[in-house]
Amino acid sequence: MEQKIIYPETTNGANFYLDKKCFFIEKTCFMITGKCLEYITATLSSLLFEFAYKRIFSSIELGKKGYQYNKHALVTLPVAHINKKQIDFFKMLINEIMHKGINKEIIETINKEIFKIYDLNLNEIRFLKEIECSTLVL
Repeated sequence: MEQKIIYPETTNGANFYLDKKCFFIEKTCFMITGKCLEYITATLSSLLFEFAYKRIFSSIELGKKGYQYNKHALVTLPVAHINKKQIDFFKMLINEIMHKGINKEIIETINKEIFKIYDLNLNEIRFLKEIECSTLVL
């Protein structure tokens, strides 16, 4: 069985998990397969994409904090094409999280790289950080 990204349909944050251990999922979770899964996991879990999904692409909000990740909305998110060096960098970061656990330094590094890829300026980054988005979970 190949590795996959697992995510809950109903959530209050960007909870994407790269599964390299072939877990089975239940009916309220979904999966993404394909290439560059470390990069996609980091991107979908980033502050920028959590904001974009909640504020622009999400179709179902559940109260003030909850929402659903629906496939038809997820596939519209504009994931940028990156080079091999960048892909390898995200692989290293996600593997570090999987071996040592998540920490604020790695979260900040992932967000900074995503901000660079999408060419955000300081005002846009400041705006995103001021919005109360949930903590990155991988």
